[in-house]
Amino acid sequence: IAAPALLSAASVAAPIAAAGSFSPALTAISGGGGGFFGNLGGGLLSGMGPMDAVFGITQGLSAIQNIKQGQILKDQYKIQELEALSNMEKMKFEATMNGIERLDKLRRLQAANISKSYAGGVSGLDGSALLSQIVSDQEYGQDYKIDLMNLDNIASTGKVNADIYGAASKRAPKDAMIDAGIKLGEAAYSYKKLYG
Repeated sequence: IAAPALLSAASVAAPIAAAGSFSPALTAISGGGGGFFGNLGGGLLSGMGPMDAVFGITQGLSAIQNIKQGQILKDQYKIQELEALSNMEKMKFEATMNGIERLDKLRRLQAANISKSYAGGVSGLDGSALLSQIVSDQEYGQDYKIDLMNLDNIASTGKVNADIYGAASKRAPKDAMIDAGIKLGEAAYSYKKLYG
């Protein structure tokens, strides 16, 4: 994600570099050495030239951008965690509704079979009619067990996915801070090797 134009390293560096190159007064003003930057903050920036300031500002902005990206990642992972939990609940609801619908169809079919048996002069609750009802109940029971296993799988998979996204959400800002620190350290080392 690119930094906004007003806060980009180039937009900050250009005015500072221009100020140092076009205004000899900034570098020539000295109460006793060190120029303008030597007088700032009671010697806090003593010995720091315009390029040092530009380098520090750009590296600081880069670190801030890194930290912001970490926060964005955290928010994205949090959304994915909530989506995983939402999908899990939706799948559990659909599986439950399918089970209820299948039971309703079974009961209607059994009622129709009992009525048909009685209409044909046979007891609908004895003999082969009862056997047929028992078999259909057993088949439904097996399907129901499979549905329960599916519900368990849906719940555990959804929970695992949510936990993964939750852990990534918590870790993202820390990783961004570490990454920002590493980049600042590498930049400082490279600067020291080049200009130190």
